This record gives sequence, structure tokens and C-alpha cells, in this order.
Amino acid sequence: MKITSFNPIIITNNAEAALKLYEELGFTVKHHPVIENSNYGKVERYVLENKDGFRVDICPTVAVGDVKPEKDIVALRVNVDNFEEAVELLTSKGFKMLSQQTEVFECESFTAASYVSPGGTMINLIKHKKDRK
Repeated sequence: MKITSFNPIIITNNAEAALKLYEELGFTVKHHPVIENSNYGKVERYVLENKDGFRVDICPTVAVGDVKPEKDIVALRVNVDNFEEAVELLTSKGFKMLSQQTEVFECESFTAASYVSPGGTMINLIKHKKDRK
């Protein structure tokens, strides 16, 4: 398994304020994917990058069932070339799928799932689909 990118994610109920802060820190929105999913509703992410190539994602909080975090959550986005191998590695180290998430998130452009370590570190694992139409 190869990590293809790695950056922080800010999951927040106030995306507007987070975007403003990171723009003041020199980041600009590189892209803003919005995906509709039957289990999660509208899922969006702002991918920001600064002039040195550093990235941060801002994700407006999505309620999963009745669960919606009250505070911002900082997680790590880890893009990989082999999703199954990455899941196997994380679970062998005690990571569990985020309790509110019941399945791997599949869409046209990527596969994703969030895992939490025994110590509380959250990793949003993503595999982009390069052969999409």
C-alpha cells in the first residue's frame, strides 16, 4: 500500500469561519466536491492549498443518523492506492470504523471510510478511482 497524499481535515459546524481563517493564512480553495449519498445526504469538502503545496480540507459537519458533533473535529485524510490493504493495516492496529458509520462510502470518484484508533485519532481513508468515466 502506498500513501498518495496526507493532510489534516477540519470537520466543523461553521465552515464559513474555518474557510475565512485558512484563507487569511494563505490558503485558497483548490476544489469543492459535493456528493449526494443515500445514507449520508449531501457530503461536501473544501480542499484548500497554499502556495507551498500544503493542503487542508474543510468539511461542513454531516449528521449521521441523529449524531452531529457539537465541536470541531480534527482528523487526518490519508489517500491510498490500495483501500483494502489500508483497512487491513488499520484494523490490525486496533482501529475501528467510526461508530456512526455503518458502511464504506462509495461514489463515482472515490471509496472512503473513517476509522478511529484506540487512542482517538481519526483517519479518513480514501482511494480515488482513476478509471472512472
